[in-house]
Amino acid sequence: MTVERLQVPRPVKVGVEIELPIASAADATSLAVPDVFDRLVADGDAEGRAPQPLSLGGRVVGLRDAAGMISVDNGFNNLEASLGPVTGLEQLDDEAREALDRVGAAVAASGGMLVNLAEHPFQPVSQAFYHATRAPKPVYDYWNEVRGWDHSAGIDAKAHNSPSTDVPVDRGADAVNLVLGFSAAFIALFANSPYENGRATGFRENRLTLWSRMCGGAHAARDRSCFVPPAEPFVGLAAYMRWALGVDAPLPALPHGPADLAPTSKIGGLVEVEGQPTLREFLGQGRSWSGRLRGDDMVVQIRPSATHFAALQSSNFLDARLRFAFAPGRMPEPATLAAVVDSDAALARLMAETTSAVYLEGRAPGANLPDQELIDLGGEAVAASVVSAAGALQKGLLAVMDRGLAVIARHGWARLMLLRERAMRDGLAAEVDGLTAARLAAELVDLAGAGLDAREARFLAYPAFVLKTGQSGADRAIAMVEAGHDDMAARLARLVFARRHVALGGAAPKASAAAGLGQRSILR
Repeated sequence: MTVERLQVPRPVKVGVEIELPIASAADATSLAVPDVFDRLVADGDAEGRAPQPLSLGGRVVGLRDAAGMISVDNGFNNLEASLGPVTGLEQLDDEAREALDRVGAAVAASGGMLVNLAEHPFQPVSQAFYHATRAPKPVYDYWNEVRGWDHSAGIDAKAHNSPSTDVPVDRGADAVNLVLGFSAAFIALFANSPYENGRATGFRENRLTLWSRMCGGAHAARDRSCFVPPAEPFVGLAAYMRWALGVDAPLPALPHGPADLAPTSKIGGLVEVEGQPTLREFLGQGRSWSGRLRGDDMVVQIRPSATHFAALQSSNFLDARLRFAFAPGRMPEPATLAAVVDSDAALARLMAETTSAVYLEGRAPGANLPDQELIDLGGEAVAASVVSAAGALQKGLLAVMDRGLAVIARHGWARLMLLRERAMRDGLAAEVDGLTAARLAAELVDLAGAGLDAREARFLAYPAFVLKTGQSGADRAIAMVEAGHDDMAARLARLVFARRHVALGGAAPKASAAAGLGQRSILR
């Protein structure tokens, strides 16, 4: 299949959340670095960045500056850099490179290193390690104690690279369906977590087993299905929103904290609404509700607002989510939201009038960073493209949305969802009824190349390298470990050291071969 290059008519804003596993530079064990944010704030002050510290329980857990936010993720052994939105992948990649250099230097001062893995390969997960390492976010206690989740399942630094791409709100459900449909390709290309707790898992991307392990035993039916791809594509924006926000499910605890925290933040306090109404009931009845604050049982009155609607947009764990922010001066009335949530046209019109941003968040790609082996095997241009490669694929794919949806229709939704499951285990070799993940990934790269200009197409160098060699980060890790003859502990430690992040510095190298990917098919 050859896809012609599409000239994208409007600037598309992009962002990324890069999760960053930390290991000890001394012995390769998973390392918590709670002091790193004080250092980053001090460094930012010295450089004139004017960072804003984010504190919780008397501890600095992150900072904001002009480029975005650097913070703790689920534990102090797994940090995250949330960058953008900016217009263009090149600017975002420059900011990501700079953020990784800053975080890497601060982590090194704490005796650690960033590693190119999507999960630490030999860290045992115990309750002692969990409580010593986890971030002090109240929502984690709520999940564990009230909702029956096992949040400790991800404390061994399971990490992703999550690109965001703005989309027209009336195409929001199509955007979710499109990126979900290509999940198997994203998983196979960026798989990077074949080991856990000192053993081979049998998966190329073991990280994605997290959601069923964390939520599979939850008390509420909604929680037990919040990570399961739909049996069919979402039919319209309203159907997606009803499912994604759990509009007709009992309302979970809602954020209740300082006004400077984002409404979707997991950092602030929580309030449980008495009577457990559904979100539809909570927003639509035009009254205040009583609630109890988590932690001290204080009874408070809660006035529903659009921020409560927005707060639940991240209450599912699909590989693709539609994200949005309401503009402070144009917040819709909560009863209006409840009234339009069954109508695609009315909901799209309301959100178009009241939001400041609507974007697609991709969550299938595992974390991948440049390391020395990747430089040696693929060259500096391939290594330099790896952080922004998932964002390039997503941006390019969304730019040719109708063509991508046609590919999904041709392959069949059920077939693609089964291929997704098999890609977690088998990577590029996954196959369902003659369709392989490698073939789907090649179609993805072809389509994405058609939606990018020549400057941004160079970020497709890493997926092109994976397809050419047949080796994802997970495959390369397995090859390295299986080539060893000493005990597994020594081999896995050697893997972690070999995966130390290499700061490339300066402007990203230009890749002439990658720059032309959008102009020709790479399908075999």
